[in-house]
Amino acid sequence: MSINSIHYIERTITPLLNEALEKDKIIVLLGPRQAGKTTLVHHLLPKNRLVGYINFDDLKIRQIVEDPNRGLVEAIRRSVGINLDSPNLVIVLDECQKCPAVFDQVKLMFDAHNKSPRFILTGSSSLELHSRSAESLAGRVRQFHLSPFNFSEYLTAQSVHNNNQHRYMDSLKNQTLTEEIGKEIFYSIIQSKDIRLKHLDDMLIFGSFPECALAEGKQDKMEFLTNYRNTYIEKDILPLSLVEHWKPYDQLLELLGQYNSNTFLIKDLAKNIGISDKTIKKYLVILEKTMLVKILSIYSKNTKRRLAKAPKLYFSDMGITSLLTESFDLPTLRSTGAIGDRLESFVVNEFFKATENDWRPHSLSFWRTSSNYEVDLVYSLEGRLTPIEIKYSMEQPRLKSILAFADEQKKRIVYNCVLYRGDYQFDRETNTHFVPIWGL
Repeated sequence: MSINSIHYIERTITPLLNEALEKDKIIVLLGPRQAGKTTLVHHLLPKNRLVGYINFDDLKIRQIVEDPNRGLVEAIRRSVGINLDSPNLVIVLDECQKCPAVFDQVKLMFDAHNKSPRFILTGSSSLELHSRSAESLAGRVRQFHLSPFNFSEYLTAQSVHNNNQHRYMDSLKNQTLTEEIGKEIFYSIIQSKDIRLKHLDDMLIFGSFPECALAEGKQDKMEFLTNYRNTYIEKDILPLSLVEHWKPYDQLLELLGQYNSNTFLIKDLAKNIGISDKTIKKYLVILEKTMLVKILSIYSKNTKRRLAKAPKLYFSDMGITSLLTESFDLPTLRSTGAIGDRLESFVVNEFFKATENDWRPHSLSFWRTSSNYEVDLVYSLEGRLTPIEIKYSMEQPRLKSILAFADEQKKRIVYNCVLYRGDYQFDRETNTHFVPIWGL
């Protein structure tokens, strides 16, 4: 695969990581395989830092750490050859979920050496990493998530002139969008509309894993995605004792490709594959914790009612959806209407990426009634709501459902939002922003 390895794309999470590193915190960086965690860490650390790197894919290293007579200190000395008393030392421990013994040892070293060296722990599964780091490193750790490129990072990777201050997502995330801000952003990006729309369509087909985004042609991108699926099963799933047999899990993965951006029932999935409801639930948890899928509940103030309704499922990357459904042809997706599901998945993932490291109380859900009213996405920030409709069309859609939701929620609504392929407009009468999806 022809990839420009020196083409580094600055990630929006970088300032948060730098801040945590300066505050004497141990950093835990979670993210799906190939999201760019290792690349980010290598570019994150300034030149005045001395960096040691250990990867727990290496069985010998794991054995040293798990040996009570040797442990992490010995592993660092053998693998890195660095004096632990060296100033400005940062130890990067990759794929930590494969070595649970490391967490208590990091805590002891961090405390014993007066917060030096600093540690960055990374992993592609939150099944072990999230819970163990929270238990063992309480009060010492900051957890972050790194997803594949967001749309702004993707545009930068494609050499599209892109000023992060001129994007709608920041205002939507903070619920601060006004007509003035909306017009200012629109007029700053209108000249690049066509190229942005082209790259948006490309992202709907091939996703935004960094290596795939930087691949030169369709064949290379498809090769990456095929290898990704195989590697995911081999390295992230098979080592987990939670999965007794990989074949039903892989069958579920393939079946779920048909459910992207749609509701599902546990019993239907179980019947299709021939395994129990309990096993399906367990496998869905694993898919979420390995960050391959995201599941949205229906919006309701009543928690029991929300959990009783069929949830929606979204793959975290559209390229994986294309692979599982063998749907890489844009004209076919348009003619069948499937492109709308892809666009919905894109928007939901953009909101997850924008909010995954936001410590303010927030949530994402969808709304549906027995009267066939439906709002694609309901974004809640500290109790205030933004209902969002998502349309592939360039024409402004009807607002029947979104206004019904706004009427039900009354004073909790900040404003309504329609994300579509057209230009920015604001309807004062309905308090609705029509936002160019190519400006996220």
